[in-house]
Amino acid sequence: MGRPAAYLGQRALHRTNVARGALELVDAEGAEALTFRRLGARLGVKAQSLYTHVKSKEDLLAAVSWALLGDIAMHVRPEAGWREWLGDAARFVRGELAAHPRAVPVVAAAGPGRVCSWLENGAVPEVLVRAGFSVDEAFSAVDAAVALAVGFAQADAWQRQVEPKAPADQVPEAAREAASFSFVLGALLDGLDARRSGARRRARPSGGTDRER
Repeated sequence: MGRPAAYLGQRALHRTNVARGALELVDAEGAEALTFRRLGARLGVKAQSLYTHVKSKEDLLAAVSWALLGDIAMHVRPEAGWREWLGDAARFVRGELAAHPRAVPVVAAAGPGRVCSWLENGAVPEVLVRAGFSVDEAFSAVDAAVALAVGFAQADAWQRQVEPKAPADQVPEAAREAASFSFVLGALLDGLDARRSGARRRARPSGGTDRER
């Protein structure tokens, strides 16, 4: 058996390859296998040296989430409008977790707030604020969309554990699962739109119109 792709040996160690090596370990052996000792062995370094780059187990979980979802900003389209932007973010998260089902518990533990920070490099989601959401509402909207995607991914992962070898006609079809996710995501976006529109109407001077979309 060859060495894992992330094996470093004597090469330079930094947070990026620690994060990617941790994701590789989770993909291969599951979230329960993610320890500093086992990750160090996988990377070909001493476990203690990892603490220079990840400060704690919580930080290590965050690093795995980043390795999986950290480039989310490259997969959203702010020019297309806030609904598309938020929908793209949710679909990207679910798609990545579907490709890495063993990482679902890690991302769930890290929480949706980190994904929001990667979307805007720690800044306010301006596309939502321009559409009429308050800053707090903008962050909450991203958290809700990401949490929805993670929740569906958790259900998908659980289904695989319950019926890992079930006949194809007894396993929920991917198209049906995708349709269910799209329906619930659409309902979330509709609810956010109604909330946004109501707030704009209350704030609009008498006689004005709501043109923002």
